[in-house]
Amino acid sequence: MAEPPPLLLPTLQIQILISFALPLLLSIQDQEEKRSWWFSHARVRGHVESNQSIN
Repeated sequence: MAEPPPLLLPTLQIQILISFALPLLLSIQDQEEKRSWWFSHARVRGHVESNQSIN
């Protein structure tokens, strides 16, 4: 059986992983919020335009 690796190595890998993953997750979340806002804004605008064309 291999001896367990020193604690420093996994911790360092986790820190590197977090430092890469955290900004990526934040940017993805930010893009999702902007996209959902754009979709809801476009949907409301299209709804208003279709109502105006009916009247």
